Amino acid sequence: SRGIQEITIILLSQYEEKILDFFHPSKPKIIIHNLAAITVRFTADYLYVQNTIYAIIRALALKHINIIEIVSTFTELSIIVFQKELTDTFEILNGMVGNPS
Repeated sequence: SRGIQEITIILLSQYEEKILDFFHPSKPKIIIHNLAAITVRFTADYLYVQNTIYAIIRALALKHINIIEIVSTFTELSIIVFQKELTDTFEILNGMVGNPS
């Protein structure tokens, strides 16, 4: 993703060296390993349902899930967490299906 003054690159570890070489001599601010992504897909109608994304983030925050990054498109929300928290993240999100808070 791209911000105003920096970019975030999320990739498989097997490509790390290639990306570091590509951007050399620039150095990353941080490299974080052992991450996992989980993606929630929506229909286009979710746009008109208030607080959809808030409810997802809130549910994870209440269970102390450390969200490292959020990547979104019109109908997808990908949440990047530490690998060790992936199962808990999945269970929380799966518990929300058909039971929005």
